[in-house]
Amino acid sequence: MLSYLAYVSLGSLACIAVPVCFVLLVALISHRRHRRKVQTLLQNDSIATLPPACVCGYSQRGLHVPRCPECGRVSGFDATPEELGLTDEQLRLAMDKRQARQRQSP
Repeated sequence: MLSYLAYVSLGSLACIAVPVCFVLLVALISHRRHRRKVQTLLQNDSIATLPPACVCGYSQRGLHVPRCPECGRVSGFDATPEELGLTDEQLRLAMDKRQARQRQSP
């Protein structure tokens, strides 16, 4: 026959095990949803086939200046802005003009 302490310890074990199982279940569900989202994004051709913008492989999407923060090269060139004789302001202006042309073209 189990004593009173054994019943108390079984009860406290259940009080801990149920919330832990619930948290693990929620984590598993959210992980699967996240994995499905990532797989959907990777199946999208525009993202999966997007080439890196720099020779070093660093993606320059979302940068305000067409200069790689990793190696310093200018996008589309195999040289740094200093080697091309350009300032960061000139790079920004060129990037703004390019984006304006892309917005105007159908």
